[in-house]
Amino acid sequence: GTLNPYEHGECYVTEDGASDLVNSIYSYVQSLHRVDIWALTDMGTDIWMVGGDGPKEINNYTLSTSEGYVTNFWNWSYLGITAANTLIGRADGIKAPAATVNDFVGQAKFLRAWFYHNLVMQFGDLPLVLEEVKEVQTTATRTPVAKVYEQIIKDLKDAETLLPDTPTQW
Repeated sequence: GTLNPYEHGECYVTEDGASDLVNSIYSYVQSLHRVDIWALTDMGTDIWMVGGDGPKEINNYTLSTSEGYVTNFWNWSYLGITAANTLIGRADGIKAPAATVNDFVGQAKFLRAWFYHNLVMQFGDLPLVLEEVKEVQTTATRTPVAKVYEQIIKDLKDAETLLPDTPTQW
C-alpha cells in the first residue's frame, strides 16, 4: 500500500511541505492575536479597562489556570513552538536550496523566540522544549527564566544570521 506522507512526516522533506509547516507556525501567531495575547498583556492595565459585561477577573487579577485566556495563550504558544521545533529538527532533510532552508529555519527560530518571550513574561519559569515532540509527554520540568532568555537570544541571533537581509516574501 501507499504511505500517507502526512502520517509519516514525509511531507516536510519537500520545499512545499516545509513551506506549509513554516506557514502553520504563523497560524498560531494569528490565533494568539485574535484575543488571547492582548487579554493577558493589555487588559487590566491603564491601557484597557473592562466594561460592565467583560471578564472582571482580569481587572481584579484573579485569573486561574482554567480561564480560557490563560489556557489558550499557553496552548497556542506551545503548538507554535512544536511546529517550529519540527521544522528546525527536520531541516537537514528538506530537499530545497540551502538559502530556502535557511530562510525556513530562520523564521522558525525567530517565531520560537517570540513565543517563548511572550510565555516567559506571563508565566516566569516554564518548560523549555527545543526538540520535536514525537511521543506523548506526561511530565514537564520548568526551566529558570534566565535560561529561557538565553535560548531566546540564541534563537534571535541564529535567525539574524539565517534570514536574508531583504525578505523574499511578505
